[in-house]
Amino acid sequence: ASALEAAGPGGVELAIELVLTNGLEPTIAELSTAPGVRRVKMVVLVRKDLGMSPGKVAAQVAHAVLGAYKATARAGGEVTLQAWEIGGEPTIILGVESASSLRGLLAQAAAAGLVNHCVADAGRTEVEPGTQTVGAIGPDSA
Repeated sequence: ASALEAAGPGGVELAIELVLTNGLEPTIAELSTAPGVRRVKMVVLVRKDLGMSPGKVAAQVAHAVLGAYKATARAGGEVTLQAWEIGGEPTIILGVESASSLRGLLAQAAAAGLVNHCVADAGRTEVEPGTQTVGAIGPDSA
């Protein structure tokens, strides 16, 4: 039943109070821990060998997350994205030793059917143009 229906003769004011006091609407925490809810996360792999500054890493991670999000949407993963968002968008950041490690892990993810995205930097600040800096896997079931 909707909050308005539950309010009955009390009208809109009671309906608003029911919603605001969580009388009928589940919280994000309740939705993300409900039985049968898919646990979804994203993993981001950052190359450690490049010596990127913290700000550069943050920007590259943002590019990777957005790229993976868009790739998941293009692949028809709207339900997966919704589950990831409801669950608080859990994202795990890991370091990798080299470009070959990054490419290898992304290839393994792709072989397992996981959406992934690799960032090739524009080269305007700290690394050469086309340098693969960060990769993101998912979001997908944890």
